Amino acid sequence: MLSILPEEILLQIFRELRIGDILAIRQTCKTLEAFTRERSVWYDALQVHVQEKGITVPGLHDRDIHFMSAAQLERLTLHAIRFYVNWTSALPTWTRKIDIHPDSSFNMRKAMNVSVQFLPGRHGRFLLTNTIHNHLDRNAAAPQPHRTFLVQCWDLRQDIAACVAIMQLVAIWVKITVNTDPLSEATFAITQSETIGGYTTSLHMIDFEMNDPSAAFRLLKEVPSFKQALALQGDTFIATNEDLTIRLIDTKADRVTYALRPLVMNNDPQVHPEEYRCLQVLLLDGHMLAFCRQYIFLYILPTMSPPEYIGPITLHSPQELFPTAHYKWNWSIDSIVVSPRLHRRTYTSIDNTHADDSTHLPVIDILLRFDTWFPWPVNMLHQSVLFPNPDYHPDLTLSLPSDGSAVPYFASKESTPRMVHSVASPLRLFTPSDILLGRRGTALWLEALPDPSVPEQAADFGQRVAGKVLVQPRHLPHVREVGGNRALPGYVSEALSGSQSAAEWEEVAARNVTVFRETASDDETWIRMALEEDEGKIAIADAEGTILLTEYAPPVDFFD
Repeated sequence: MLSILPEEILLQIFRELRIGDILAIRQTCKTLEAFTRERSVWYDALQVHVQEKGITVPGLHDRDIHFMSAAQLERLTLHAIRFYVNWTSALPTWTRKIDIHPDSSFNMRKAMNVSVQFLPGRHGRFLLTNTIHNHLDRNAAAPQPHRTFLVQCWDLRQDIAACVAIMQLVAIWVKITVNTDPLSEATFAITQSETIGGYTTSLHMIDFEMNDPSAAFRLLKEVPSFKQALALQGDTFIATNEDLTIRLIDTKADRVTYALRPLVMNNDPQVHPEEYRCLQVLLLDGHMLAFCRQYIFLYILPTMSPPEYIGPITLHSPQELFPTAHYKWNWSIDSIVVSPRLHRRTYTSIDNTHADDSTHLPVIDILLRFDTWFPWPVNMLHQSVLFPNPDYHPDLTLSLPSDGSAVPYFASKESTPRMVHSVASPLRLFTPSDILLGRRGTALWLEALPDPSVPEQAADFGQRVAGKVLVQPRHLPHVREVGGNRALPGYVSEALSGSQSAAEWEEVAARNVTVFRETASDDETWIRMALEEDEGKIAIADAEGTILLTEYAPPVDFFD
């Protein structure tokens, strides 16, 4: 009988049990009932069934589980499992809903959300919005190029969202770039066009203790600017413009440190192929990946600081860098999101070393939609995975270009993006679309409502917000030789077990898509989304300025 086994043997057995089995054993006898309330049982259960599987625990925040009691660990584990079951179900049930409306004190004719973003590192409490307001000017003879942009920060702690910061800007265009480093002084950057062809970028912080929302946004400084802002990571602002050169700007020194050029394909400096246009960047330790319309460029950033510049930045040229390696997609890309994967304890990298080792570069998940010659993109989303080079050593230089150990990605034909799965995602002509991707694998996309008879095609009316937790393969497959040609497998094996067949894995990968919200009418048009994966929150912005926030985690009760 289980009750007579030594405690260390019982603990080993319980590590192999599911949560439901542990709760069922609790009902058998007093001895096992008491054992199922031991702290070690639930500490192991939390590790095995939650943390090692990459499941988030909404509401845990920065609390240390090492100081929690057995009862708290049990409630914590059950809380995480209930959330994940709901989050990945076909029709998740929201546990809290908030309607957010732009400031109504403005005499506006129309409001439209330009962007909606959660502030990272603050557990989904604050939402930053950018809304266009078109004023009704009866004296204007013709439409004016300048519009009013209302930037607001919302506190979502209560059931009614409170505006804690507000700022009004008049410009041709305004884009907000949120800092991915929550510890940085600058919370976000604003790039605006005040004149045709003229751009400025300013860094701002938010004083959350300020009682006056109109004074809570604080201007820190202005930095060199270019047309398209790509990212703000710590003290580095990244932007590009019509010449397709990516600039890395040191916001502390107010200077452009590096100019990253695309491949040199012709001798005409006036020719800027559209396939080189950068859509997203990933700035990692010592290098940067630029995801363009049809290319991925890998740049190795010098370890030493660039020389000091004397005088205005416009009088000096930054250090130019060209790609060390690159990859070309077969087709042009309409939209793409990328995310370095959050390490899981059970994951091993492709050289079978522990994935939590900080010396290894992250696996990168990619979700994209290809473009077409027609005025609508392809009705299909593709998930790809980019594995790092297992032989990469950051202390090596590129003095030997043939040495693959000096290149973190694209070291060989095998270490290129591999398609993992495809999802039908229909779009009608002029239907708004948006895609998001979290570090734990949650993909979220905005699409037209599928036709029930032909899911790959769009119905006549309606939209939906769909998503799924993407399959995250642990190993890079081998390239097959077919008739003397190198052929990539269509799907990457999940390798959950050595006996799992490709058909079984594809069945797991093709599980039902989660539908968070849908409408069969065109009365409201959703255009933007925001995802807070760790806390289970989704914000949906419509064309009239309203934002709907829904939460999917059960109420927190493990600290009562």
